[in-house]
Amino acid sequence: MSAVKTLAWTVAVWTGLGLVSVRADSMSRSRGGWPWTAFWPAGAVSSYQATSAAAPAPPANPAPAPIAAPVTPIFAATPADPTIAASPVTNAVPAQPTPGISAPTPSPLSASSASPATPVDGFINLTAGSYADSGTLTTGNAQPWYDSPSVVHAFGGTPDAQQQASFVQTVLQDVQHTFQISGMNPTLTTDPSAPALHTISVVSGASYGANPDAIGITNVGGNGFGFIDKLNYASNPTDLAWAVAHNISHELMHAFGIGYHPDGGNYVDAAAATWSSLIDPNMQFGPQATQLLLASHYGTLGDGISGGGVGAELLNPRGTEVDGDQVLAVPAPEPAAVALWGLGALGGLMVIRRRSARSAAA
Repeated sequence: MSAVKTLAWTVAVWTGLGLVSVRADSMSRSRGGWPWTAFWPAGAVSSYQATSAAAPAPPANPAPAPIAAPVTPIFAATPADPTIAASPVTNAVPAQPTPGISAPTPSPLSASSASPATPVDGFINLTAGSYADSGTLTTGNAQPWYDSPSVVHAFGGTPDAQQQASFVQTVLQDVQHTFQISGMNPTLTTDPSAPALHTISVVSGASYGANPDAIGITNVGGNGFGFIDKLNYASNPTDLAWAVAHNISHELMHAFGIGYHPDGGNYVDAAAATWSSLIDPNMQFGPQATQLLLASHYGTLGDGISGGGVGAELLNPRGTEVDGDQVLAVPAPEPAAVALWGLGALGGLMVIRRRSARSAAA
């Protein structure tokens, strides 16, 4: 009986094994051992072997993969693959252009262009040329200011380029100072490329034909000149710079529209000026001139102030005042000099009297 049972169990086992081999694909050996080759189809085993080579080691207790469905594992990219390191995916949808409407492309002008520069009130021209209105306001041959004998005397020689640049900057600062201490602040420049409403040029080798003693001349409401040759009293660059600055300030008053001299006394706008006032750093405009200049916004808003014509400053050794001009009086001699002159004259008289007495005795 035991022999019959044994035979029956053997037949059943072989029958079951035969059924499994009929449903399965051809078996493929792998390094995993025979149980995997017995129960996995060959295609699934081959796919696993091909992809598992690039995969990291599986965890110690992997979950069993389903047998019925093919396995398609997803593996992390290796560092050598540059196409996998992508930025995180977002749900943003790129904007789509509206059909028939193109996005405006800003032109270079609309993107970065600035409006033209606003002209300054006055350009102080201390360049080598050109000189506005020189043909109508001056006689002679206008030359650069630094060629003047007055400049050579003040500097002890013709100033070099650095000295010239320093002098120009000093004059500009002195003119600005003169207006500022008077309560005014017109826009001024020494830059020839800057647009300006009025120009005052400082030159040598030229003069005002109607009065050669004038140290400056200006078309009222227009352009003008300062004649640096006439400022030959300066013994150093500092005094010369102040004299030029006060002369320019006076001529700017005429350029800004004031055709006469509103104030008397010791003011920039006065009809007469001494050398000591021209080199005084505290010299300023009088109250009436200041009010007129402020009211006209330096000539840009005023009318009926000028009366036309020209306005000038004069160097007049005779001390006479010319209507509409400013006189630079010859500096008064010092008391010591007057005393010496008196002693000299007295001594001369005594010598003459002695000679007369000797002649009479003979």
